[in-house]
Order: sequence, then structure tokens, then C-alpha cells
Amino acid sequence: MIIYATTYAYDSNPVNQLAAMQRTQSFNFYCADVQANGRYPYYEQLLWDSLGVTLAIEPGDLELLANNTVDYIGFSYYMSTTVNETHAEGEDTEGNLLGGTHNPFLEASEWGWEIDPTGLRIALNQLYDRYGKPLFVVENGLGAIDKPDSNLYVADDYRINYLRQHIEAMADAIADGVTLMGYTPWGCIDLVSMSTGEMSKRYGFIYVDLDDTLSGSGDRHKKKSFSWYQKVIATHGEDLTH
Repeated sequence: MIIYATTYAYDSNPVNQLAAMQRTQSFNFYCADVQANGRYPYYEQLLWDSLGVTLAIEPGDLELLANNTVDYIGFSYYMSTTVNETHAEGEDTEGNLLGGTHNPFLEASEWGWEIDPTGLRIALNQLYDRYGKPLFVVENGLGAIDKPDSNLYVADDYRINYLRQHIEAMADAIADGVTLMGYTPWGCIDLVSMSTGEMSKRYGFIYVDLDDTLSGSGDRHKKKSFSWYQKVIATHGEDLTH
């Protein structure tokens, strides 16, 4: 799988447009270009040169790449990012995985990851247009601070809304003509967040009674999103109400 974050230029300044294109190439397409096209992309030579890197390519390596491309592309999508090389009026985002400038058209999570379901539709179209291979969204979810009641029940409508909007965006991409073979949200149960090392950044449908020091009972409790996503699965994504 690859990580994908749809990338926008902050404005129409050609400097920002160029920066957005280069970020899209190096972050979103680099690995997929190798895996799906079977060759190293030309644009990474600038990066290798800047770092003094020479790839250790052995005889037969390039032929192996060319002859063993992937059958589909799996990717994670959590957010988009906005590039502002000219620093024109924009406010830098805090906690965003990729950094960047706050997009005034988007809301953000408590960790600064900007919530952009339309960006997922764009990502699906960009990947399918570039590679023509079936796609699989293997990670997608909202990291949030859950506040359980006295029974450790979490009414996480914010998570339901996030997932519903992204599922609707996938349906729109399918209507666009994209071949999407599957979707798995992140994740089914609360665990320590890879990006921040915090238990308090929760993604799951099941609440785990542990804090950031891993103190707590460890008991597990279904959140509101649990039964909602059960229904989504049972109806093959047709019923997204809650």
C-alpha cells in the first residue's frame, strides 16, 4: 500500500502550483509509479541528486521491476494537504502529518488533519487515471478524543459523519468510472496511534479503557459507530443513516 494525501496549491500563484505538483509526484506517486509502472520515475532524480544518492541497481533489477508490476493499488487516505510556498496569508497547520497551510475550506481534526472527503474522490480519480488499475482503500478513519459516559459508552457521531462522507465520496468516484475493489476503515478497535504514540487518539468502533500511560481496566465497549458500521456492511454501503 501507499499513503495518499490529495495535494492542493494554496492559490493560483504558479510557484504554489509547481510546489503542489512536485509534492504530488514525490509523496503520492513515487512508490506507486515504481510498483505499477515498473520503473523509477524521472522526477525523483532531482531528489537523489540533492541527497547525493546513487541507487544500487544490480544487473537484472530493472527487468524484475518491469516484469512484476502490481495488479491493484492499495492506499490509505485520511486527509488532504495544501502547499503554500509563497507563504501568502496562509496559517500553518499544527499536527498535520505532512505539514502545510490550513485550507480555509476545510475543517480539521483535533490533531490538525484536515477532513476532506472530496479529496478522496479526487485521489481515486487521480490514481485510476494514472495507472488504470483497480484500487483498494485499505485505511481511512478519524482520530479523535472520545469522551465516554459513566457506562463507558461513546456516542461518536463525529466519526460516523466522517466515515459516511468518505463512503459517499467513494460512491461518487465509482460513478465517475473508477474501479474500486474494496474499502477497510482504520480501525476496528482503539489502539496506540502510530503517528503520535497516543492511546487518546482513537480511531476504533470499540472503546478500550486505557489512557496514554496504558493505565485502565483494558475493558472493551462498543461505540455508537460499531452498530452503525455493522449496518453499513450488511447493506453493502446502501444504508448510511444513523
